[in-house]
Amino acid sequence: MSGSKTLLYLLFPCFAFLFSCKSKNQLPDHRDITLLRNKGYNLRFTDTTKSLAYQQTALIIAKKENKAEEISISYALLSLFYKKKFQTNKAQLYADSSYYLAAQLKSSRAMGYAYMATGLLNSFFSETDQAINQLILAYQNFRQPGDYANMARVASEISNLYADKDAVKQKKYVTLALNAAAKTNSEDEKLYVRLSYGNFLIAEKRKNPFLSADTAVNYFKETIRQIEKHPDQIYTKSNMAVPYLNLAVLYFENPFPGSEPLFLQQLDQALVIARQYNIRNVYRNSLGLKGEYYIQKKDYTTAGRLFKEGIAYQEAMPYHDYYTLSQFYAAMKKLAILQQDYKSYELYDRGFMKYNAFEYNEATAKALQNADVRFESSQKAKMIKTLEKENKLQRSNKWFGYGTAFLLAIGLLFMFRSYYFRQKYYIQNETIFRDQQKNAELRLQLEKLQTAAATSEKLSIERRLLQSQINPHFVFNALGNIQSFILQNDTRNAVLYLAKFSKLMRQILEFTTREFIPLKDEIDSLRNYIELQQLRLNNSFDYTIIDQGIEAGISIPPMLIQPFVENAIEHGLKPLPATKRGDLQLAFSLTENNTYISCTLTDNGVGINFSMSNKVKNKLEYQHRSMGTLITKERLTSEGSIYGFSIDEMKNDQGQISGTTAVIKIPFIKV
Repeated sequence: MSGSKTLLYLLFPCFAFLFSCKSKNQLPDHRDITLLRNKGYNLRFTDTTKSLAYQQTALIIAKKENKAEEISISYALLSLFYKKKFQTNKAQLYADSSYYLAAQLKSSRAMGYAYMATGLLNSFFSETDQAINQLILAYQNFRQPGDYANMARVASEISNLYADKDAVKQKKYVTLALNAAAKTNSEDEKLYVRLSYGNFLIAEKRKNPFLSADTAVNYFKETIRQIEKHPDQIYTKSNMAVPYLNLAVLYFENPFPGSEPLFLQQLDQALVIARQYNIRNVYRNSLGLKGEYYIQKKDYTTAGRLFKEGIAYQEAMPYHDYYTLSQFYAAMKKLAILQQDYKSYELYDRGFMKYNAFEYNEATAKALQNADVRFESSQKAKMIKTLEKENKLQRSNKWFGYGTAFLLAIGLLFMFRSYYFRQKYYIQNETIFRDQQKNAELRLQLEKLQTAAATSEKLSIERRLLQSQINPHFVFNALGNIQSFILQNDTRNAVLYLAKFSKLMRQILEFTTREFIPLKDEIDSLRNYIELQQLRLNNSFDYTIIDQGIEAGISIPPMLIQPFVENAIEHGLKPLPATKRGDLQLAFSLTENNTYISCTLTDNGVGINFSMSNKVKNKLEYQHRSMGTLITKERLTSEGSIYGFSIDEMKNDQGQISGTTAVIKIPFIKV
């Protein structure tokens, strides 16, 4: 394969990596590539930030030392990392790069990782048959160097894919996984394999009701004993809770005298581990199973409390699991029917319909995204095959020309000597021209892909920006206040509130379609938003906006400041005691060297530390994280390194917290 094509396959991950690294000084100081990469891979479930930093550092070192095999393996593990983060474009890009580099090296170890990354990605896209074929190739490549840990992992994945398809092959590959795991020292891989075999035992019991459940029960008890021997060596913490949950399922599906305490004991232990390590799927499944148990016991009060706890847990998460929420609301509907509480049934049915619709829309969007990624990958594969065929044809033509020229040279060496060298010169020029034309076409394809990626990222940020600006709680509170004014016959305030609210909605929807807006429009939008908050909070605070010294014609990116204003009001001014009146100040100024607009936001609220401690006092286990400030950070960072923001607490002369100050450095243009 030519050097230009290699550059094409390896250049995309390099760009993504360079943009994601802030500076080399932030990377861990470690030179062992394998140890560094494995440490990052083990942290993928507990600390994604450190996991990415370790893996990227391993990639940097591999590139500096020009170790192509280690580069290919790093690409494969980065693909698995981004698959877990649901960033399928990056995952596909790194998987392709790993495969193309490994194919050039003809390294079984590198090919094993490449096939594993590609197979797991196809499994994520529900392309089961392709995933199985690629994972089998991965297993065969790992078997050559005797990589038993990866053999165990891959064989387990194959077994899981054969579940509900072919029980014989499921048992075959899980047995291979057990044999490979016995030859490795990785407790993490051993546990993963044991869980796969446990799933097989549960499936066998469900298929054959006359089969005793003792085999599966004893197997999971032994698995729990092994976990308790080496808890520190289990990096995939979610797997620690699964045996307890599966054991509870077995007791639930196969009851016997005295099984109820055992069922509750295992379920409670699964909940403890789920809370400790924030394992969402185990937590919600345990709550759901426990609720079903109490429904069977006709303890509807306890079952309802568990389902409501599950709903509150899901709604407190930054990103909602709409499927789980719809299932919890469906369970509450079932309870309402059993209790003949038809008023509550109507309420829970609305919640079910809302989240069921959200889940459908989310699933549709994910399917479209995955389809786009797969289409792009297939098109790229077709392009690569076409280029390979052209190269083969070109090489074949070249050797044919050389052979013909050689035969002619033997018979007509002196007669056609001048003609031969002239013809050779033409052929070489033609080859150079074709190579140049091919390089130009590849550069054009690269520019198109970069443009498409940049456009996709921009649209993603704009979509998330719109979602963060139209805060559901703010919208619901605003509508509730309008309803309250109407019920109180306060027509003036209802009309005023509705006018400001509709104006704000129009501004937000209009601004998200524009990259820059006049500063006065941004200030007008902020003033409208703050006055709505004043009405909502019974005018419990004052505000001032200062924009002196800024000439007309200045435009800035829209809606950068609103998330900070929202945080200042909700977390700074709103918790103030009734005896203290809140004050909010915004000051805009242009720096002396005209490099950026500075916006200083000051409030006399309770401060950052008090707000966080207040949440701890209220025992909120899962804290809300501001999406708006995260998106603002992305937007400002993408503009250039001099832009950004800082948030600090203010203290008075006695050292007491007197409020919070946020300084935002904003890019601008002159119109």
